[in-house]
Amino acid sequence: MQKPMQTSREAPRDAAGRKDNSVRLGAHRESSKNLKGNAQICATSVGIFRTLPLAYRSAMEHILEVIRKIKASSAVLAEAVSEDV
Repeated sequence: MQKPMQTSREAPRDAAGRKDNSVRLGAHRESSKNLKGNAQICATSVGIFRTLPLAYRSAMEHILEVIRKIKASSAVLAEAVSEDV
């Protein structure tokens, strides 16, 4: 019986048949290097939960104020990230 082909999303298996996630993780990290600006986007983006509109207005205003502060400091944050990379 022929083994089914592995898709690119499946982790390779070691000799004991266990998933070898280190190979998959290494490939992911290598492919991430090709994404120009990826580190800067990650460092300067803000994710918002979809339940935010259900919060009290004062809570939403506080979150927006924090986002404004992050945006105002985004150049400094981006510079710090580029030094780490």
